[in-house]
Amino acid sequence: YGGFCPQFKFRYGKTFGNMTSALLTDDEISYSGRPVLHELDPDTSAKEECISCTSGFVPRSQNYFGSTYSNVCKNSTADLELDYRKYKHNKNQLKFVRDVQEGKIQIDPQQLPV
Repeated sequence: YGGFCPQFKFRYGKTFGNMTSALLTDDEISYSGRPVLHELDPDTSAKEECISCTSGFVPRSQNYFGSTYSNVCKNSTADLELDYRKYKHNKNQLKFVRDVQEGKIQIDPQQLPV
């Protein structure tokens, strides 16, 4: 792990590994409550869970500027999530078409769009 570690620049006298371990497990230091290597759920809305509250790389943040860091992060992660949902929807449509063409799914020809 090479990301942000709270209070690291104010502590000394231990190895990097021991210091970061001690700081990340210290109850007196406030932290996000999320493990450092947290599993992200792509179906969770960016509005419900603030993925951007952590330091580090924010995908697509280069497309948003002139705003606060929080808004840039919220908008860029929402943009990324929207693209993921579109990709997932298109993938499901292609699977449906494949299943119809292979005869796995029977549909009424009268209901097909012209």
